[in-house]
Amino acid sequence: MGSVNKVIIVGNLGADPELRYTAKGTAVCHLSVATHSSYKDSEGNQQDKTAWHKVVAWGKQGELCKQYLSKGRQIYIEGRLQTSAYTDNAGAKRYSTEVVSNSVVFLGANGRREHVPDAHEHVPDDCEPGSPGPPGGPPPWARERSACAPPEVKGAQNQTAREMSGAVVALQREDSIPF
Repeated sequence: MGSVNKVIIVGNLGADPELRYTAKGTAVCHLSVATHSSYKDSEGNQQDKTAWHKVVAWGKQGELCKQYLSKGRQIYIEGRLQTSAYTDNAGAKRYSTEVVSNSVVFLGANGRREHVPDAHEHVPDDCEPGSPGPPGGPPPWARERSACAPPEVKGAQNQTAREMSGAVVALQREDSIPF
């Protein structure tokens, strides 16, 4: 039987994104995301807890995160957990766990969501209202991760898409979850 390594986080950035480049020129952006929960303790007092998550976005997705995100912005992230081992300055072996993002959605005002394409997602130039998508590609309803916004949001968000210089505005579909 297979396994699943999937993380979904909706939270707020605790700091501005940090963008660096690998020796081969690949962008890597580090995000610090806070999630909040609350509960009542044994004495009935309300307790609030904040969890911090390290998130990494690669390639164009990372560059767009750096360009458009800032401390305090709410975001939705889908990705996978990855644990790395390293040796600290004292020679002790340490471990670090982070979320490697597959999808980042900027959650904006008025319920607007701005989807940032991942490094493997093709962004066609023809994402204008009424466009059927890439020439020769599947019809809009058959595209799993459409690079064009659905028709009902294209008109309202087309200006935002142009402002983001290549980022894509799209609604995430709940029925694309593989289970």
